[in-house]
Amino acid sequence: MNPALSKISTTGNDSDKLALSAFMKALAILSKTRDYNAVAAPFADFKNLNEDENSGGTFRVHGEKIYNVIVHFEITQEPPHEFMPVVGNLGLLFETGAVTLSDVQEILGDWYRDPVDGVQASFADAYFNAKNIAPEADYLLCASTKEGYVETLNPSAPVEMISASWQDNRYNTENRPW
Repeated sequence: MNPALSKISTTGNDSDKLALSAFMKALAILSKTRDYNAVAAPFADFKNLNEDENSGGTFRVHGEKIYNVIVHFEITQEPPHEFMPVVGNLGLLFETGAVTLSDVQEILGDWYRDPVDGVQASFADAYFNAKNIAPEADYLLCASTKEGYVETLNPSAPVEMISASWQDNRYNTENRPW
């Protein structure tokens, strides 16, 4: 798992490489803190298209594979940070058809399908082990595919985005490897 040697980096342009590197840094930071400014810092060289007080930032990437990075925040109600903006979602968005599940696997390692193989669903996501980024990571790391009504995910399935969040939308959370 070396992002610099992944197909996204080796076949993309310089903007793709910078965005992927910044995203990986942001994931590592996110494993230590949900502070918006700290997590958004690796994207300082990208134009922020949508920074406002209510949602966070959308950073423009002029890549062949990657087109945007989103860092959304929410106002927490949890002590000790009540009423502070914390990251709620970090996402890397891909150009349509430019990145496959196997491309993402090169970066993030093994995955499992949700819902499990054999269950036909109108959508299916691939979940990756966030502990591969940092042992203390507590977020869910997910790749959203464009696979239709299928029973299994194909490694060649196009991926729309990779996201890290704490919102658990899994169909089934029992007997999962992570």
